[in-house]
Amino acid sequence: MDYSVLLWLPISLYAIAPWPQVRTNYRRGDAVGLSHWMLFLRIFAVSSYTVYVYLLDLPLAHKLLYPVCLSGLIILAIQGYHYDNHRSAQRWLRFASDMPQIYRNGGMSDLTLSLVYGLPLPTILATARVTICYFIYLTQFFVYRQCGAALQDL
Repeated sequence: MDYSVLLWLPISLYAIAPWPQVRTNYRRGDAVGLSHWMLFLRIFAVSSYTVYVYLLDLPLAHKLLYPVCLSGLIILAIQGYHYDNHRSAQRWLRFASDMPQIYRNGGMSDLTLSLVYGLPLPTILATARVTICYFIYLTQFFVYRQCGAALQDL
């Protein structure tokens, strides 16, 4: 018996798990009770695992179904922001302001993965660029913060 067929069942259930909630939110026109932190953590986890799936060339079930799960989670996050009308603008603004930090953290993760898996030099240099920019930003933050404190003392 080919046991790889058994792999499809649990991964399929995991992949379709967010979709009933997507449908429910759409029909109700709201996303009451939807935890944005849970979504953030699940999106990060599934995104990371999806990269892992392709880097290690895992079976086809993983390659097809984890992106399906990820897309459902992303749609849930969009619904959560869209249907929460009274705070929607504030949440979008907060989400958008976090994007540069998320991008830089992702760059550091990419650099680490590139070095661990020995990816080609252009990949390592591209991810190193993001990490270097992040450290420049961090240095500026601390330097200007100290300068601002010194000016306030005057």
